[in-house]
Amino acid sequence: MLNILKLKGKIAENNLTMSSLAKKLDINRDTLYRRLRNNGEKLFLKDINAIIKILNLSYEDVIEIFLKV
Repeated sequence: MLNILKLKGKIAENNLTMSSLAKKLDINRDTLYRRLRNNGEKLFLKDINAIIKILNLSYEDVIEIFLKV
């Protein structure tokens, strides 16, 4: 289950926007929003890995954002 609020917080902490994150992921902003919708069901593993690197997420952050139910 995706914790979108925590993810958005980490995006803001890194002085990024959803648009700038999408650009770094080399996808359209609307595509990013679609992939994040419905608890991230359509989020690809490659996207998750890239987000982890871009936002420099800790192990705990990854668990909180992408795995915690």
